[in-house]
Amino acid sequence: MDCGSKFIEDLIENKLEHFYYDDAKLLAEAYHNRADNERSLLVLAHCLTQARGYESAYHLLRTVSNPTAGAALNTAKCRYLFVSLCFYVEQVILLFK
Repeated sequence: MDCGSKFIEDLIENKLEHFYYDDAKLLAEAYHNRADNERSLLVLAHCLTQARGYESAYHLLRTVSNPTAGAALNTAKCRYLFVSLCFYVEQVILLFK
């Protein structure tokens, strides 16, 4: 991780701590578009989750974890967040049935 990435991630985390979810989401989307790695994906999914965009974060991580596309979530943090989102989205689906 270079110094610029760490600065952007700290800035995004600061926005989340101060409840500027839209700003954090915009920065995270731009960061992920530029870096396009698993760390930037985790930052974006975390942003979406903090802003209560559970389904958006779930679909974002699900498209990346598609084994037929040859992609996978390699870090434990990404896998844990994905499983947590799977559980939450499933609970919401059961609630509205």
